[in-house]
Amino acid sequence: MTTTATKQTITTQTPQPEQPRASLALASDPSKALRLSPTFQPDVDLLTAEGLIAFGVKGSGKSNLLALLVEQLGRFLLPQLIIRCFPTGCSPARAGVPAALTSSTRACR
Repeated sequence: MTTTATKQTITTQTPQPEQPRASLALASDPSKALRLSPTFQPDVDLLTAEGLIAFGVKGSGKSNLLALLVEQLGRFLLPQLIIRCFPTGCSPARAGVPAALTSSTRACR
């Protein structure tokens, strides 16, 4: 009994570094894009038509998201009303809010 061995050549490709994937949230018209991040620039019409709600644990960036949205929506001259509730025992004056911008110093409930 004779055994023959065949030599197989295996070619492997060197893995390429993973390229960042582009988000699908890019406005079709760049002039209407909300510039929230390099890969997340939704159309302003989408946000104003659908709305937005943000939930998260303390320190997860909800206030930063709101500040960025207010800044970006300001580019389109949209009317905005921002209501800030203060915890019980904390008045807007203690938080550094000018008296002219507050209608009441009571806490929101």
